[in-house]
Amino acid sequence: MKKLFLLVSMFAGLLAGTQNLTAQISGFVFRDYNGNVIKDNSTTLKEVFVEGVTVNAYNSTNQLVGTTLTDLSGAYSFNGLNLPIRIEFTGIQSGDFSSFANIGNGTSIQFYTTANSNANYAINTPDDYNTIDPALASTLFVNGDPLAGGNAGAVGVLKMFNNSSTGNGTSSGANPATDLVTASQVGSVYGIAWDKKIRRCYLVPLQNVTVVLAL
Repeated sequence: MKKLFLLVSMFAGLLAGTQNLTAQISGFVFRDYNGNVIKDNSTTLKEVFVEGVTVNAYNSTNQLVGTTLTDLSGAYSFNGLNLPIRIEFTGIQSGDFSSFANIGNGTSIQFYTTANSNANYAINTPDDYNTIDPALASTLFVNGDPLAGGNAGAVGVLKMFNNSSTGNGTSSGANPATDLVTASQVGSVYGIAWDKKIRRCYLVPLQNVTVVLAL
């Protein structure tokens, strides 16, 4: 009877140990614009979740035991994993990098020996966030024929100004706007685009002739 009780106790202990090794790993992936390793969600900065990131789970023998994609809310989860486990995040977009690691936010490779519902990963594109005072550009529409010899031709139709600028864009502003082109040069501009790699500003005037400015 004692031997039977001992065997039952040993089996129960082994079963309990197996149950302790079975756990859930979950978290989310977000875009850490300012690189502070915190998911910001304020009125001034709302960092977004990232969908479609591949999350793989590997056991202690380096065998792939689970794979999933982050959903619309950036979330993922694994159930019934035998710990310890290694989680790897892959498939981020070109130009994205891992943000800094901190409590509640790991690197692209993370290790877990216990259940964890805060196995998060932050990615960062350095060009997405700027702590200095960036320059902005905007179009201005002018009343009149810019080629008729009046005042309309000399008016700037593409203005550049700093993000911190105040005032009305003239000399009365704290940081007055700079005229990049005038109406007599390009006419009315209806579209602008910026190529950050080669630092070119593209303008689309009314005549559908693309103008390229090197800034």
